[in-house]
Amino acid sequence: MTKSIHLISVTLPEQIGDLKKLETLIVNLNQLTGFPQSLSNLRSLKTINASHNHFAIMPVVVYSLRNLDVIDFSSNKITAVPDGINAIQAIEINLNQNQVLNAPCFLYLSLFDYLN
Repeated sequence: MTKSIHLISVTLPEQIGDLKKLETLIVNLNQLTGFPQSLSNLRSLKTINASHNHFAIMPVVVYSLRNLDVIDFSSNKITAVPDGINAIQAIEINLNQNQVLNAPCFLYLSLFDYLN
């Protein structure tokens, strides 16, 4: 069974980094604007669902999580995607329902490959 965390806070507690075997993080439908640096300790993390929050940018700490397969930051307030995203080897990166005006070229190339 999967449980979602619904918070009032704008970030997760630093102690989230102590959950070293955590594979799925579902924090959708909150008011999050950032993640703590301790998230980089979650080396087993495969899925992040941070949809429907208040992120203006995808947190840089996400780029250090090399085992991610699915990243969902849909329905946030993201307007730009930093070049560091190309370090992520995720199979699925969902940025739908944002106002992305600036994104690295490889995201467009991936979309083009998907459509063909």
